Amino acid sequence: MTNQDQPDEPRVTLPSRLIASYEASDFSEDLGQFTRSIDALIQQGHEYLNQKDYELTGLTFTDVSDLRVIYDHITQGRYERAAKQIDDLDTAVRDEIPTRLYDKIMKFHR
Repeated sequence: MTNQDQPDEPRVTLPSRLIASYEASDFSEDLGQFTRSIDALIQQGHEYLNQKDYELTGLTFTDVSDLRVIYDHITQGRYERAAKQIDDLDTAVRDEIPTRLYDKIMKFHR
């Protein structure tokens, strides 16, 4: 595999409203890791689909959808909404969110 065959790193756009005491480089790194976690779940969902395990396929893509909503809230600076959505997740799905990002966002939970 050549470098041209390598998938590009996810392009991350930081929100205009950054979180206090969260370095932009750390925020960007965590959002990139979050994107990779979501991509891995999408791949897992396709594997379940290929195995004709429709129940796990559905559950996996529901988790992907939930995580994408959270990602969108975060990248749009809607941290309170992201925290509420995270609080509603199952623990296994919540674990897909990088720990440092999770900790920073959950400070907005009321």
